[in-house]
Amino acid sequence: MKSACRYLIQYSVLTLTALAWLPAAPPPAVNTTAAILDSEEAAFLNLINQYRAEHGVGPLEVSPALQSSSKWMSTDMATKNYASHTDSLGRDPHARMLAFHYTYGTWGENIAGGFPDAQNALREWETACDPDESGRCTYAHRMNMLNRHFKVIGIGRAYKAGSRYQGWYWTTDFGGEMERGVAISAAAGSTSASGVSIIVSSVSKGGQ
Repeated sequence: MKSACRYLIQYSVLTLTALAWLPAAPPPAVNTTAAILDSEEAAFLNLINQYRAEHGVGPLEVSPALQSSSKWMSTDMATKNYASHTDSLGRDPHARMLAFHYTYGTWGENIAGGFPDAQNALREWETACDPDESGRCTYAHRMNMLNRHFKVIGIGRAYKAGSRYQGWYWTTDFGGEMERGVAISAAAGSTSASGVSIIVSSVSKGGQ
């Protein structure tokens, strides 16, 4: 069910070299051998790869670094009750991904709130207008999902009862390259809760 509350953002960039960034504190530990997805995060991975295949774009693999980054971001938004690509530590998506050891220069991020399930989250990102200054739809979220330069993804979903968007927050972090030496094992777990209102936002750094 959708409410009148809605939040949209777009962000897109391309660079040929990774940027250097020095965190003020030691970065959090990242599991470099497995990326654990809950049941709806795993469902989203299947859905977005089906969606990309329908448009002639290759599938995404789960990046452990981006999975950690996206999960942290969704949890941060949920527990601190906000919706923004700038996190509670003042980092933009690229700085946050660097803190989680994703050091490659092509990246993107979509965020959403109010959707307990993968199907509705993907549908909202697919159809969001994301108007530019002239009012024309840019469909920036859709462009992130279909960006052929993106090869890997992190999918984070978090729940906090009583938060502004009635519980659920989603973050998808995209990247152009898998971390070197990483063995992927995207295992599906399970979580359950309820929530119903919506927010949507997108940012990225990569060619289309």
